[in-house]
Amino acid sequence: LVGRVAEAYPGRASNTAVLDLAVTLLSMGKKGYEALLEERKQLFAYTQQVAERVATNHGERVLKTPHNGISIAITLDSFTLREGGGSVEALSNLGGMLFSRCCSGTRVVACNKKETVAGMEFSAYGSHHDAYPCTYIAFACAIGSKKGDVDLFMQRLDDTLKGFRKRLLKKA
Repeated sequence: LVGRVAEAYPGRASNTAVLDLAVTLLSMGKKGYEALLEERKQLFAYTQQVAERVATNHGERVLKTPHNGISIAITLDSFTLREGGGSVEALSNLGGMLFSRCCSGTRVVACNKKETVAGMEFSAYGSHHDAYPCTYIAFACAIGSKKGDVDLFMQRLDDTLKGFRKRLLKKA
């Protein structure tokens, strides 16, 4: 099995992560894995509820993505349309602020960000659509997460958004 996994792994990087995943899944078995998926599905609903509260507290909304049962996105319109309009660079700092508070995996997507890659210009770089109508922050409800993880993340997100707003107001 190890040999087959190693042969299937492309690139020069270590296949340790793939091997760890294979061993974990084998040790859990099908029922263990399915139980984790069900737990994540239930936690996702809770995460959406808490995200709605945080978003509302900041004049934002949770984007409706009915076919995505893992990621949640909150608009950042109040940070870009009012209060001096946060620039792409300022919005990128929001992700850094969260990272410094031990919140990894969040992604800020600015609808006004343009990026050139290999001579091709992309509008709304990082989103899945060139004309995405709003800037947002996305995060995932990952398998293995617990309710306490969600509560801690949402508290840190709420505090960080408050601090970010203060920084924008100070600069305006």
